[in-house]
Amino acid sequence: MIGYIPPIDEDKTTIPEQIDLRAERVSLTFRPRPDGGRGMSEVTPFPYEILLVDDHPLVRQGIRKILAKKSELTVIGELPDGLELLDCLNKRLPQLIILDISMPRLGGIEATRRIKSSHPEIKVLILTLHNRREYVDQASLAGAEGYLLKDELDKELLPAIETLRQGGTYLSPLLTEKSSTSPFIPAMMI
Repeated sequence: MIGYIPPIDEDKTTIPEQIDLRAERVSLTFRPRPDGGRGMSEVTPFPYEILLVDDHPLVRQGIRKILAKKSELTVIGELPDGLELLDCLNKRLPQLIILDISMPRLGGIEATRRIKSSHPEIKVLILTLHNRREYVDQASLAGAEGYLLKDELDKELLPAIETLRQGGTYLSPLLTEKSSTSPFIPAMMI
């Protein structure tokens, strides 16, 4: 069955919190309507779970601060490297991983390859200082859906996440500007 919504007991104030309809998770809440009538008055998005992986705690703090602006975005964990990330995925799967390229023990490109081989449904947004084509190409070939430069983190993180949530790919505007004025054509745009 694609989805099942149990009958609502009018005397109760809530119905089940999660109903999975074709992989779109929606939280349905029964609340008294402002007009005094009975029935559902609000449908809210289910939290979109994100895992942060960067070896710099200050970067992770900055990301958390930006994500706090959107109540539907939930950080479920923070990790300093790719090996800890792979171990964490045995316990809980996020919908999105925001992942640095340059980290100790296991970097972001190889971590992305491993994530995509076992969990292709997880979205990966690479967050990095590297603005050279070879890094973008490697990230794309590894399976990352997005590539965001840390220089643009404050203004582009939320649009990048929304693009990935909608099933698109994302490339930092600084890189797309560079590609329109030179032979640089990022793999994610091909």
